[in-house]
Amino acid sequence: YSHPLDGRDTLETFSALQHIRGSDYIEHIYHDNDRAIKKAGRKLRIMTELSQPGVHETNAKIERANQDILQGCRALLTEAGFPACFWPYATPCFCFHDNIAEDEYGDSAWKSRTGKSFHGLALPFGCRVFFWPAPTKYAQSKAAPRMQCGVFLGYRTSPGERWNGEYLVADLEDFIDKSLDIDADYSQFHVRPHITKQVKLGLDGVFFPLKEKYNWYNRTLAGRQAVAESEELFKPAK
Repeated sequence: YSHPLDGRDTLETFSALQHIRGSDYIEHIYHDNDRAIKKAGRKLRIMTELSQPGVHETNAKIERANQDILQGCRALLTEAGFPACFWPYATPCFCFHDNIAEDEYGDSAWKSRTGKSFHGLALPFGCRVFFWPAPTKYAQSKAAPRMQCGVFLGYRTSPGERWNGEYLVADLEDFIDKSLDIDADYSQFHVRPHITKQVKLGLDGVFFPLKEKYNWYNRTLAGRQAVAESEELFKPAK
């Protein structure tokens, strides 16, 4: 699992571990002597064991897992056309997909924990979807289509990493007039994902609506020039 946090204090670490655990029992945590993890484990009454400082072999499993998540996150962001600042959405989505992926025998990490196969849609991160927005978010004309076009951001899980059929979707309008430079500042975005249970792909299948603009910003001379000029414009005066 991946639970992005605003900080690394004990309370946030405690909340993340509690969400992952839910009502299940965690017997043992193996970690690198991180103070917040140690204190959170003590509060949750979970036995902790420390790796040997400076010896990477004692941390091999988690280091390999971290590499997989980082590489997977980069791949999702690049393929979908998102700046790097959207990693808090990409990493949980990558982990979720990894958990529900079934082998040739129909087994998966998801099935091992929940006792059943995943019954939802395995949608690519950042793909275009048509979704049923919550009526409380904004009013629609009675003549407007009931399903709107948006960008898939992942899955909303409940404590214990259970899934209640809820998807996270951003409005396309959230990306109008926004820079998709790889190093774009997240503060320019005002994404408030919809939480919805009604999601569908279009008739033409998987499509990444941000990709063309992302490629222009990051893979054309005009796009790189636009980024450079923008940075120069907002550079603090000496």
